[in-house]
Amino acid sequence: MTTADISIYKQIRKLRKKLRQIEHLESIDRDLSNEEVVKCMKKDSIREELLDLLQDYNADNVSPVGESDFNSTRSTINVSCCDHNALVTHVTSPQDRESDLSLIELTEEAAVDNSGDQETNFNSNADADKSRGDAPILVNVKDENNGDDSGQQQTTTVTGSSFPARPEQKRPSSVSPTKKPKDSSAKPQNSVAEKWRSSIFSVTALEGHNDITLATDICDKLIVSASRDTTVKIWCMDSLRELKSLGGHTGSVTDVLVKPYKEVPNLGAAFEVSDSDHLVFSVSTDCYLKVWSADTGEQLQSIYTYSPITKVCYYPEDGLIITASGGGKVELWDVVTKEMVASEHAHTEAVTGVCVSGKTICSSCGIVGEIKVFEVRDRKLHCVFVSENMKDAAGHAVPMRQVRSLLGRGDNLYYGDDGVNVKIMSWRQGLVKKLSNHKGECGMTDALCQCGDIMLTSAYDLDTGRGYLNVFDISKEAVYLATIDDGETGRILDLCCHATEEGVITIVTAGVDLLVWRKVAKKSGTNDVQARVIPQLTQFAQNSDLESETEFSETEDDASSHSGSRRTSVQGQGQGWMSWCSLV
Repeated sequence: MTTADISIYKQIRKLRKKLRQIEHLESIDRDLSNEEVVKCMKKDSIREELLDLLQDYNADNVSPVGESDFNSTRSTINVSCCDHNALVTHVTSPQDRESDLSLIELTEEAAVDNSGDQETNFNSNADADKSRGDAPILVNVKDENNGDDSGQQQTTTVTGSSFPARPEQKRPSSVSPTKKPKDSSAKPQNSVAEKWRSSIFSVTALEGHNDITLATDICDKLIVSASRDTTVKIWCMDSLRELKSLGGHTGSVTDVLVKPYKEVPNLGAAFEVSDSDHLVFSVSTDCYLKVWSADTGEQLQSIYTYSPITKVCYYPEDGLIITASGGGKVELWDVVTKEMVASEHAHTEAVTGVCVSGKTICSSCGIVGEIKVFEVRDRKLHCVFVSENMKDAAGHAVPMRQVRSLLGRGDNLYYGDDGVNVKIMSWRQGLVKKLSNHKGECGMTDALCQCGDIMLTSAYDLDTGRGYLNVFDISKEAVYLATIDDGETGRILDLCCHATEEGVITIVTAGVDLLVWRKVAKKSGTNDVQARVIPQLTQFAQNSDLESETEFSETEDDASSHSGSRRTSVQGQGQGWMSWCSLV
């Protein structure tokens, strides 16, 4: 690596840090100051500069075969799905990479990264237990310097969205068309893989919300969405028409859940709804948990919880509703009597994920980077696990970063964070392993969802500002199946999936756009997307960019990025991998 390459890479890391700072500002649930707004409006120009630098860096550090696939003019770089692979893969060997990074004075961070993140793909064996992972709030800041590019988009944008669309541009390939890598895993190995990899999806935007959608759920023929515009909307899955708009919250609606009468018969009977009705549960920063009838749109119950609520989940064991708060509380509610059955101050910061796995309740805290598991006994939540001093299969410490999404399946917890891999935690064994989830080296996973034996994950590329979906088979071993990417979708904050016995698959994603991805028999329009295989995701999980491994800092001082250290639990130092909060 030459002196010029070192300088370029240092600038790449600095720009990535600025983009993370902007993402952080956009996630703050308050009005931004004028200075902060100006900073956020620089996002596009920063990203353009970053992509230019990545192109220059890749041109100097890949083989002539790879170089030929990058066009010389900046206008041909596809910002929507440009595959700037991890920079470490462009170095000829791991030894070269280590020596090159040492020249950039990252030896200390690299040592931490290598000791904590050298794992392989995870093979999970667990009983199915349907659950859903969720994503944090993202606040939109309008960039008034950008023009209206909606005419160049292939999908319809959400009314009122102020995130500018990027023009469609030619997609460069990181592999020469005359020399394709041999990758046997890219070939479908079974009928499930073949079906997903040959699937075509029609993409449709649902218009109606006046701000970004933060959460979505799907059940039978109904799609439910929650937005920062304080409303909950119900849509017909077949016609994609808006059926109901539920107004009642006074703050951002952060999560939503829909259940059919047959799954919550005690609640349905108590609220005297028909057996064909569905109950909708919504939570908000206004501290309210509300229950609605999907058929009539009537508000059936409203409970004030005294804390802004971030997540909602159903606990079928006792027919209770679980809420998670911005103050770190996990609470169980009897929504019929309005009784708070149990309450636990589980975390010191906002809860970013909550799910049910069997009889256990699992929660995650984003900023602290912590996951806990609870059992319900004697109308109390008993903590039985805390993610302290986690190890990989080789016995190396695995640092916990900001957890953004959580999904439970048996004794395994799948979670997404500020890295490029989905982590899989076997909490009873205290082991964490990885599943490749991004094409590049810098990204985040905001949403996970399970549909039978299929897990769908969101992926957000920080360099390009584009999001896409990955599909995994988790029936026996966690196996990558396919990627669904329309090249235009931004950050995906939440997702849900519905599959019929006839094989009709419907995926709904929330974010800047509320999108419905519906499987179709054949391509019939420009909005149709062919699922494909990304070779990088069939291989062993790679380490994230070192910048994403470090503790977040709000300052723009470049030196501060080296002073941060990756989060580990202070309380857990010197202890074993598992901390028991109560005797079991």
